[in-house]
Amino acid sequence: MGELAIGSVNILSSYERPSTSVILAAFVEVTASLYRMRPILNTAATTLIGLIPLSLNGDEMWRPMANVIIFGLAFSTLLSLVLCPILYSVFYKINFSQYKTDHE
Repeated sequence: MGELAIGSVNILSSYERPSTSVILAAFVEVTASLYRMRPILNTAATTLIGLIPLSLNGDEMWRPMANVIIFGLAFSTLLSLVLCPILYSVFYKINFSQYKTDHE
């Protein structure tokens, strides 16, 4: 839960809400999400890689716990990387179709 909360807060705090145009808001959201993706993935990957030996060679109690932590952390990382930007764009009504047509 801690890594999910920190990752989501980092993504949302990196958005600077421009009030000038929708196109600029969409550009800021995409850029900030891509900029914060690498540190979040690195943090999750180091934890997941560290738990793989425990998941493969652990005792009766440690193996299931490591599996739950691995899959829970992977799922929560994907949720924070995908769901937070989507919810932000829905709540602030950012229209990506205008961004796409103006920058092609």
